[in-house]
Amino acid sequence: MARARADLRRVEENWARAFAATLASLPEEQRTALMAALPALEALGAALQRAPQSG
Repeated sequence: MARARADLRRVEENWARAFAATLASLPEEQRTALMAALPALEALGAALQRAPQSG
């Protein structure tokens, strides 16, 4: 179980680094638009967590 947690942490850290690097490569206008969209994106994530799983 400890190894699975360490593996998951490593995957999440890699995704976070890739996300941050890609975000930093975007033009300022696009980064600003994404920041403005954060409340809607967070609401979408919360709704997806509450939604029944299909398939």
